[in-house]
Amino acid sequence: MASADRLLPSTGGYRALLASPGVAPLLAATLLGRLATRMFSLALVLFMLGRFHSPALAGWATFLSLAPGLLASPIAGALLDRLGTLRAIRTDLALNVAILATLALLGAHLAPGPILALLGLLSLTSPLGWAGVRAALPRMVPQPLWPRVNALDTATYGLVDVTGPALGGFAIAVLGAPVTFGLVAGIYAAAALSLFAVGPVPAPEATRRGLFSDIADGILHFARHRTLRALSLCTTLYNAAWGALTILVPVVARAALGARGDAAAGLFWTLVGAAGLVASLTAGRLPVAGNERRFLAIGLGITALAIFPLAAFGGLAGLALAMAFIGLVAGPVDVALITLRQRRTSPAWFARILVLSMSLNVAGMPVGAAIAGQLVRFSLPLTFAAAALASLAATAAVALIPPEAPKADAPTP
Repeated sequence: MASADRLLPSTGGYRALLASPGVAPLLAATLLGRLATRMFSLALVLFMLGRFHSPALAGWATFLSLAPGLLASPIAGALLDRLGTLRAIRTDLALNVAILATLALLGAHLAPGPILALLGLLSLTSPLGWAGVRAALPRMVPQPLWPRVNALDTATYGLVDVTGPALGGFAIAVLGAPVTFGLVAGIYAAAALSLFAVGPVPAPEATRRGLFSDIADGILHFARHRTLRALSLCTTLYNAAWGALTILVPVVARAALGARGDAAAGLFWTLVGAAGLVASLTAGRLPVAGNERRFLAIGLGITALAIFPLAAFGGLAGLALAMAFIGLVAGPVDVALITLRQRRTSPAWFARILVLSMSLNVAGMPVGAAIAGQLVRFSLPLTFAAAALASLAATAAVALIPPEAPKADAPTP
């Protein structure tokens, strides 16, 4: 098997990085998959609000589209080693196509219970997709280029936030939910097809232990890893704030603009994506490695202030400005998070640890959405304050991350 260090020079810009074997098609597939997910996340909230007129139900729908998969993440981590990263990503995309096609055909006629059940099923393979990409990329490029490939990885989120929410909001408003869900299914299918151009991905030797032994090993390794524990606490709280915003932005837009609020909600998230895209690519050229904690603390603190008081009391203009600030700091925060996690995790543990770590990190998103769906019925400012408090708590949690991990912090398998 070829070493990743032979695939690409240890220095070079983004053009050289994209020219390395398999990187460009993998990022293209990742971009398409994330575009579909981003479109669906907003379209789902707007669909639930429009059909059932319940922010609480919209919050639970978002919760169930993520939470069951998070609970299954230790199993997904062990399966990722066995399936291989590309096959794991294809499995996730195939289930997404099937569920979205079902919602396109039947969603307008289903009661809330079956819709929520389909969303829970949709989430089960999502850790394979999230972690499959993050496990593959550092195996395809040498370590000195990890911050830049992480910046490109993060930049795809910026691109999909520029286009995804606007497309999702526009499609729901103009085409209706069935066509929108069918369109999302088609994009997931295109992402799956793009993976065939990636080629083989370097991987560690296949495990000879049993599935349950690998699951237990991954959980135990994570539990003993101080950096990963602290990062998960920090990012779980941060993502709780993002989860709250997925409910708050459409609710505020609808309250201010009525029927036009669906398209406006998409534009607010487009603003986040545009700012995040620029910030992510810039962060890839900054000295992130070794300075991750500083990037995290600054970004999380700015996010808290942008949510409250700016977004809470600034009206639509204040919300727009706040979302721009949140997007600007989200890129460096994500690059710092991914780089630190990679630097302090042994490559042999990437698959099992990344699934578990990323799932714990993302866990804040459905929890934040569910809580916001309940609080927003009583008070918008209170809901914004709760979201800001989550990001502020994440800022404080950065102090728990060891400055530089001693050898005992990252044991080998």
